[in-house]
Amino acid sequence: MSMTKFEVCVIIAAKNAAATIAVAIASALREPEVAEVVVVDDASTDDTADVARSADDGSGRLSVMRLDVNRGPSFARNAAIAGSKSPFISILDADDFFLEGRFRNLFA
Repeated sequence: MSMTKFEVCVIIAAKNAAATIAVAIASALREPEVAEVVVVDDASTDDTADVARSADDGSGRLSVMRLDVNRGPSFARNAAIAGSKSPFISILDADDFFLEGRFRNLFA
């Protein structure tokens, strides 16, 4: 009998978060249950999108969307949810991070 594979899409809505976004992304990509990390840059005036792209771990799980007009975090999250393929969604603020084992503990 095979164990059910839990796959989570982590959504990070970001505006002018260049100083913190890399830590947020790294904490999500570190978790084996994370199948997708979607960063939505909500029309930042700093280099949030470039910093986010540079945090890619090469696993193919990170995507970065950029909105040209600021629409707010709800719009940004909904845009990411619409494109997600994972059965579970988790929201992470751009200035926050997951503690190691977050999803293992949650699914247990």
